[in-house]
Amino acid sequence: MNTAMTPEDFHSTIDKALDNALSEVMNAQALDLPALFWSCSGYRRWARDGVTGHTWIGPDPAPVTARRWADAFDLTESPTPMARGTVEYTGFIHGQPVTVWAVTDRDVFERVGRP
Repeated sequence: MNTAMTPEDFHSTIDKALDNALSEVMNAQALDLPALFWSCSGYRRWARDGVTGHTWIGPDPAPVTARRWADAFDLTESPTPMARGTVEYTGFIHGQPVTVWAVTDRDVFERVGRP
């Protein structure tokens, strides 16, 4: 069988398509807020492990955007975010486990490494 892409490219393409569709659905839950980029931890585990939304750029600084989402959906700030130089909020949107995060200190975040 001759396929157009490698298995790695195939899985990456599926992940990107799922993340784009997920972003559309999740951002539609709060049309008055700046859009986040949403992703899931594997298309078979999203219901159990939840989805993650993050912001890099936008009309507001990233931490402000993350806080606005947290306030809108009563998410709780994590005392131990996933990486240094970030802020993280967790909770549920319509019963779906979610994490919203943003970089608060780019220098620290870049030095330590991305999650």
